Amino acid sequence: MGADIPFSDNNTLNGASHSEGSAVITVSEAGEYKIDFELNYLLGLSNIIAIRVNGDSKSSTILMNPNQTKGSVQLSLNAGDSITLQNAGPAFIQLASSPDIAAKLEITKVN
Repeated sequence: MGADIPFSDNNTLNGASHSEGSAVITVSEAGEYKIDFELNYLLGLSNIIAIRVNGDSKSSTILMNPNQTKGSVQLSLNAGDSITLQNAGPAFIQLASSPDIAAKLEITKVN
């Protein structure tokens, strides 16, 4: 559907910024980053989830496991780069609702 997945809350933010409710996370310092994602969903099996940097897909995975998908990628990022988690497939994804975490990104600077 090409829709970015918004994040409603923030945990500790080191080297990145995010406004609650927004889909965009902005890197504040250049370096090598490990990006882990987790998606908990009710509908959307066989759909595609992509990590995008400045609108370009850098890594994608097909939702193959019922209800949960996890993935990881390591990327060189520049200060000011924007990261999003996107439903890049042709179908709607129904995310899990509270109290589950529907979508999560963990961004760690590794050097």
